Amino acid sequence: EGHPQLIQTLWPAGTTARSDIEALFSLRAQVPEALQEFQAMAKDASGAAPSSSNLNVDPSQVMATLAGLPFDQAKQKEIEEEVKNIFRSTPNLETPSFEVSPVEVISVHHPP
Repeated sequence: EGHPQLIQTLWPAGTTARSDIEALFSLRAQVPEALQEFQAMAKDASGAAPSSSNLNVDPSQVMATLAGLPFDQAKQKEIEEEVKNIFRSTPNLETPSFEVSPVEVISVHHPP
């Protein structure tokens, strides 16, 4: 979409910037779909009988959590990392909290 030759010239296929641009284009389609699903869920929750697929979410708790985000440094850092990882071809993965120990391999030969 847009100006494919310009995009190809400035950000060739295979570059991180190009994959970020492609991710933004896909988000452009996904966000409206997600909003429609959310609005449908909200409409179902307010007007129709609750179904097993609806989530039990307390709106006041959601609002309180969202209102606290600007003041919670740890959550801000988490969100920042998640947003950065969305556009990376290889996300920064957390280092596991375990170590792998070498294992002795024993081979068993069976007679023919």
